[in-house]
Amino acid sequence: MQGMHRTLVIFAAVAVALVIPISAQAQADYGRPGWYLGAGASWALFTELTGVIEDALSEPLVSEIDANVSSPFGFNARAGYRLMSHFGTELQFEYLPYVSVKVSDLLINGDPKTQRSEFDFWTLTANGKAYISDGRIQPFGLLGLGMGYTRVKGLVDALGTHSDVGFALRVGGGVDAYATENVAIGFDVTYVLPFGDINDFDYLSLILGVKYRF
Repeated sequence: MQGMHRTLVIFAAVAVALVIPISAQAQADYGRPGWYLGAGASWALFTELTGVIEDALSEPLVSEIDANVSSPFGFNARAGYRLMSHFGTELQFEYLPYVSVKVSDLLINGDPKTQRSEFDFWTLTANGKAYISDGRIQPFGLLGLGMGYTRVKGLVDALGTHSDVGFALRVGGGVDAYATENVAIGFDVTYVLPFGDINDFDYLSLILGVKYRF
């Protein structure tokens, strides 16, 4: 009888040990309203700028320009508020420094030349985010509007002034995966479409980051 009692106690202890984490996980609210902060690394692909530079600098029957725009790494930061389980808003900043531009076969005084230059580009957008689910894995769509700014140095000054600013639209989506109730790993794929004096600087942005929910 004493052995049976001891066995029951052991089974009860094991059951409690198993139920407590399951219960805690069941009570976790990953879609709750509240503030969050995030930061991450960016990789960008400028989709239109190469053709714009080649068209701007080529002279018919004189030279054919071959331009190459690098795909830079940068960083981003964001602060947002989850309004409800399936919708939130955020302010997102993305900075792409030292984007290099190389132009080859540029004929100056009859001699082929290769020239290099660079530019920086940043965006600040206010985004709306619609979440498909409110569990540990949360795919979302994103739409944002804000400002873009570029500072160019060297050959690409032919496209405009040393610095320009304009409106920018950001559209895309991604997924947040929660490691804990407060910490999530996020991956975004968005397209940035600038307007005005910076309309040639379209780019595709891939972002990997971490977010902390308060």
